[in-house]
Amino acid sequence: MKILDVIDRRFEEALCVLGFVFFVFLSNLQVLARYVLPAEISIPWTEELARYTFIWCMYLGISWCIRADAHLKVDILKLFLSSKMEKLQEIFISAAIILFSVLVGISGFQVFLKQVHMGQTLAASGLPMWLVYLAFPSSFLLAVIRSCQKIYRLVRQEG
Repeated sequence: MKILDVIDRRFEEALCVLGFVFFVFLSNLQVLARYVLPAEISIPWTEELARYTFIWCMYLGISWCIRADAHLKVDILKLFLSSKMEKLQEIFISAAIILFSVLVGISGFQVFLKQVHMGQTLAASGLPMWLVYLAFPSSFLLAVIRSCQKIYRLVRQEG
């Protein structure tokens, strides 16, 4: 169970950190190739791969923020709500996030399937385009899971 707990607590965080390190590496490699190396040496795929790695990190960050309760929110209602009403508000917000994530995730999955069937590839790297579009359904599935976990924790909470 300890391994599952670590995965549960650190999954998105680890992927985002690894992705961001890869993004920084690719960006620096691009700068090095452009300004330091001779003009004949070109690495055109680094910019493209860095951009799509950043997109993946951004979308994985959605569920990471849900897990860490770090999304931007307006807290003024908390001043006027009892603890029970505040908990109900958090449950309602999480349910709305689930609904939104399911709708966007389904749409994202449909676009992902279209990309799989079309067989389109990225211009510079030649990687399949569906790898980029897989970020949408994956991240919103994780958002649903994290929101369900939050509701579960709120319901089990005393008070």
